[in-house]
Amino acid sequence: MVGTHFSSMRLLHLYLAMSPAKELFEDLKSSDHAWASVEVQGAFVREVLTHPMALKYPPLADYRKVLLRLYIDAVARTGDEYDDDLMELYSGLMQCASASQQQHEGLAPPPYYRSFFLDDGTHMTLQLRKGFGAASTGGTGAALWEAGLLRM
Repeated sequence: MVGTHFSSMRLLHLYLAMSPAKELFEDLKSSDHAWASVEVQGAFVREVLTHPMALKYPPLADYRKVLLRLYIDAVARTGDEYDDDLMELYSGLMQCASASQQQHEGLAPPPYYRSFFLDDGTHMTLQLRKGFGAASTGGTGAALWEAGLLRM
């Protein structure tokens, strides 16, 4: 991407693996000194958040909300303007019910995905469902524990 210096592929991999949002955002900030500019915000939307693989295998909506909130709050502190697409994505997510709201309403949360990229260039995508309580998850053995994640 002209005018940006961040590694969009690395950020995409972190995003699809649902790496901690704060770590992903810190990686973006450390890789591009102009991270708050409208141009970099737009590139982040195009090359990470709305990448075809991210649309096919979206991370948990609550995770996306946290990541976008981190970015938006940080941009606000700089006084820079916001990219319209970034704000539109965030607005759309805020209209979606959170997983806890869905539970309260008796709705099953939609599936979400975690994709892991291996050193040989292949990837593995897991479809996950967020359940609540031992009855819905089958107990602790049905959870994807952070310790079980691959690190790049």
